Amino acid sequence: MIEDEQNKPIKPSFSHRLLNVFKRRGLKKDYQKKDFTNPYFNRPHQKKIGFNTILYLKIIAGLLVLYVVFYSDLFRINNVQISTDKLIDNTAFSRAINDNLNSWRFFILPQKNMIFFSAGDLYKQLNSKFKLENLSVSRGWKTVGVWAVSKPSFLIIYNGQQFYLTDEDGQITAQVDQNLIGDYTDKLPILNVAQSQINVGDKITSREMVDFILELNRKAPYYSLQARGYETMAGDEVTLVTRDLWRAYFDTNQPIDQALNNLSLVLKQQIKNQKINYIDLRFGEKVFYK
Repeated sequence: MIEDEQNKPIKPSFSHRLLNVFKRRGLKKDYQKKDFTNPYFNRPHQKKIGFNTILYLKIIAGLLVLYVVFYSDLFRINNVQISTDKLIDNTAFSRAINDNLNSWRFFILPQKNMIFFSAGDLYKQLNSKFKLENLSVSRGWKTVGVWAVSKPSFLIIYNGQQFYLTDEDGQITAQVDQNLIGDYTDKLPILNVAQSQINVGDKITSREMVDFILELNRKAPYYSLQARGYETMAGDEVTLVTRDLWRAYFDTNQPIDQALNNLSLVLKQQIKNQKINYIDLRFGEKVFYK
């Protein structure tokens, strides 16, 4: 078979084939470039992260505001005004206020900061530590005012060392300096107790005993009976110590008027001007004396 030489495929030359190889490699390389862009699909470019001045300035400003609000002297309470009566221990009262102001609410809010100061919290703590009739807590610009009045006193308690005052329930409300006790002895009866350690808040006697002693102390002078003081006995019994240092024994469960009438009869009819040690009025109509 004779082939037409004009129709034979012409083989490319070596240089032509080499040029085609380089062209194909160039196309592949261009296709794999990272910055290759498709005109129909734009890929978002990643921004380079650098120093953000505005962000850091905001953080610094925030920290500065926190410092001014929490820790600077701008809002710090530096003046405490206290007004109390003389029965309240001013040293202990001032210490309790300072302890409260130096505390932290919820562990992070300073109580001494006027923005976070809680008058209710201070009110609650003072009422729990002191026996007060009235208490008022106010605040102004960097100032706290505390006004307090102690509960009314009913008895003077003496344990051989110190003088104390009780409320109507027989609970200790205050300790009184010996130099000031004279202001109360003409108004309140003294109850001597054999209890060496006494603290404010301790319950020394019962309300029934307080009422009995107050009534007895009020009625005794009408029976020519001058009381120097009173002493507690076992159970519901109490002793009246006269200014002549003899004693009258009473039972709080017995009517006071009946006991005083019996005492008056014994003094007038039997004892008269004799020296005695005691008169026992604890057994109703039966009266014993020595």
